[in-house]
Amino acid sequence: MLVLHIGIQKTGTTFLQKAVFPHWRGIRYLRTDNLEKLLRIDDRQVNLLSREGLSGRNWDGQAARIRCIVRLAELFPEARIILSFRRHAGYILSSYNHYIQRGGTLSFDEYFDPVNNQGLMKTEDFLFFDKVKAVESAFGRRPFIYTLEEFRDGMDAMLGDLAVHIGGQPPKASELRAGKENPSLGRLPLKMLRRINRHTRSELNKDGRWPLKHWRLQRLGLDPRTICQSWLRFLPRHGVVPDQLIAWINDHYAQDWQQVLDYQAARKTMAFTAVDADT
Repeated sequence: MLVLHIGIQKTGTTFLQKAVFPHWRGIRYLRTDNLEKLLRIDDRQVNLLSREGLSGRNWDGQAARIRCIVRLAELFPEARIILSFRRHAGYILSSYNHYIQRGGTLSFDEYFDPVNNQGLMKTEDFLFFDKVKAVESAFGRRPFIYTLEEFRDGMDAMLGDLAVHIGGQPPKASELRAGKENPSLGRLPLKMLRRINRHTRSELNKDGRWPLKHWRLQRLGLDPRTICQSWLRFLPRHGVVPDQLIAWINDHYAQDWQQVLDYQAARKTMAFTAVDADT
């Protein structure tokens, strides 16, 4: 059996990939996404691959992300899917943070304008339940869903629920080294990096003068992302957007979030079951 954890990004995925899945006894954690090797896996054992990029990039629109899911199902129609989510405002802010860290140059309002819906990302791009339905439609099975919030507050229970479906024995939370992977930038480092990005060349700014990534600078920890993410982490942290906007975003997506929570609540008996199965 092949189990694919496909994100979304910024939902504890890096921590799972580094600290949890490699130490899950009784399953084979795949450390490569090489297509040739994936096609040769032994279906008699549980194989788990965790790559959030399989469901698209943070700044991809909804249509592009759903297209990734459909293509993935064409390659691995029998795979079981794990999806992860977090409250909408937190995810949108983290996705913007990631966009800047990858070389983006837009301000937050240019990236996401929830009131006028004129930003790079549209309000419909952040509808989570559309991704759930896309997985059901493409794979014919219900995904296993968890949220970042429950992962933080009840990791053992969440991993226990997943073990019911994929087997093996997950590590206990008490056995894991605490830490935060890929921390987000505060307002000042984010603003600084965005200004630097205007002059650096990346997939998000092909006209930049200098490359965003240079192996010598990265080895020394002197590339712009590392400086802003690590060296400037001691600066006072200020919110990227006002608290009122965070509340507005979460309220706007309240129905979508409740659908995710209802789906999550039924996962013990429903995860990985056929969509047309009797409930």
